[in-house]
Amino acid sequence: MLIVTVATATFDDLVKVIQKLMKQADEDKEKIQENKQKIKNIQEDFDTRQQNLSPFKDILVNGKKDYKEMNTSDSILPDRPCNVNSTKRRLVLNLASGLKVMCDTMTDGGGWIIIQRRIKGMVDFNRDWQEYRDGFGDYNIGEFYLGNENIYKLTSSGNYELRVDLEINYSFYYALYSKFQIMNESNKYKLKISGYLGNATDSLAWHDNLNFSTYKDNKNNIPNCLFKYPGPGGWWFGAGHGSNLNGVWRSDRFNQGINWYGLTGYKKSAYFSEMKIREKY
Repeated sequence: MLIVTVATATFDDLVKVIQKLMKQADEDKEKIQENKQKIKNIQEDFDTRQQNLSPFKDILVNGKKDYKEMNTSDSILPDRPCNVNSTKRRLVLNLASGLKVMCDTMTDGGGWIIIQRRIKGMVDFNRDWQEYRDGFGDYNIGEFYLGNENIYKLTSSGNYELRVDLEINYSFYYALYSKFQIMNESNKYKLKISGYLGNATDSLAWHDNLNFSTYKDNKNNIPNCLFKYPGPGGWWFGAGHGSNLNGVWRSDRFNQGINWYGLTGYKKSAYFSEMKIREKY
């Protein structure tokens, strides 16, 4: 005869089961906390990456805005270059001479011919004498140097003022000079500058009456401060300098960046620079 015995759980067995379930619950709780911490870490990492990308987003937004504002029509300007009414801040137009220029139609009443512009660091400004003479860059990108020969021809035809706009650490500054002219190539495009007004400090007066030079062409010229403290680009250098807006974009290396000494010293760099001239009538 077969006898089946059914074991009845004892109190101790129930306690063991409950303890096992509680242990499992604690382990699950720990895993949940670990996952929460991982999610928090991922969120913090995402926020940090997003914050680090913020300056580049600003650059892209500004670049897109500048591109939309630029008009590459072949219109011929009247005798007063860039004195045009427009809802766009910047226009690219042809002068009567055939020279294509970018105009600022709004700042301080407009009418400005932009001769130098830095905004993204996409154009290399460490060029030789010939390139600075003839001009280089890209209006579509928004970075360029009009060229010393073109600047000479413009400023020798009348009385011109110069305005320099700068952005440094998200603050904006300007320097306005009532007299601006550069001489011809045989005179090394010597700078004539005076009559400062603005909030940027006068860091260009140091260069008055100095010849234009480039690092590539003058790096072996010992009296030149380019030899002692190699700074790239082309500028009106002498035994030192108070500014160099043609340095390396956003570089914080000594004497390498876009310097305006009164604001940046030699170890900081402007994020944005724009030099523009306007004839005084």
